[in-house]
Amino acid sequence: MTTVKELKQICKDLGLKGYSTLKKQELIKLIKDTDPNIKIPEKKKSTFQKFYFLEKGNEYVQQCKELEINTTNVPSLNKEHFWIFQEYKDTPETDEYSGKWMLFCSKNDLFYSSTIQNFLPWKCQKCQIQNKLEYEICSKCFEKKPEINKEKGYLTTSLDLQWFRTIKYTLNGQLGNVQAKVSTSCDGYCGTGVIIIYTKDSRDKEDVKKVAENICKYLNITRTICYKTDIATIMDEGPIYKYNPKTKEFIIY
Repeated sequence: MTTVKELKQICKDLGLKGYSTLKKQELIKLIKDTDPNIKIPEKKKSTFQKFYFLEKGNEYVQQCKELEINTTNVPSLNKEHFWIFQEYKDTPETDEYSGKWMLFCSKNDLFYSSTIQNFLPWKCQKCQIQNKLEYEICSKCFEKKPEINKEKGYLTTSLDLQWFRTIKYTLNGQLGNVQAKVSTSCDGYCGTGVIIIYTKDSRDKEDVKKVAENICKYLNITRTICYKTDIATIMDEGPIYKYNPKTKEFIIY
């Protein structure tokens, strides 16, 4: 079906006003009432649902089982909790001055990735122990981490993919954040999801900027990202910082 964004573009092209807050069916009615002959484009049925569930024998299921990953760990599959959390073990969070960088991802986009093992702890084939992602050698038997078979893989959403990366770089300290969380499908399917990456202290501008640089470097972000405090979110206020990875510009409001 046509997206809300596309319907609003049609309204804009027709020169209509007051459509910005309307829902999908209201937009369709407004367009039809304005011009009954206008054709609203329909998209082909997405293959998203085909790969959206875990099915018996699916390679994705087997990899998740081996790595002790289940529906509570994958944003697009989690329908029990509103957020999935990941903390960095050694850095305390200052609640009073808590702040975060926000990454918005489309849940519709499907990515073919080499294997889930690129982003999650790996299981040693020799002694069967679970090793941390940053370990290239097994911590128990010193067996080398197996090579990834890049011809085999799985389908996932862009939000899932970025979350796996966020887990990896949060755990090994490369982002410099104290905590991260990601939205799920708990409240039903929606067009976008968000990953929240917390810093130690929103007043520490150098640290906040450094985390932004790391986020863009390790998560392959090329667009401008925004930073808000938790208080600003509650009060429905705007961001206090922005970072543009293309120009390296750190904007303070």
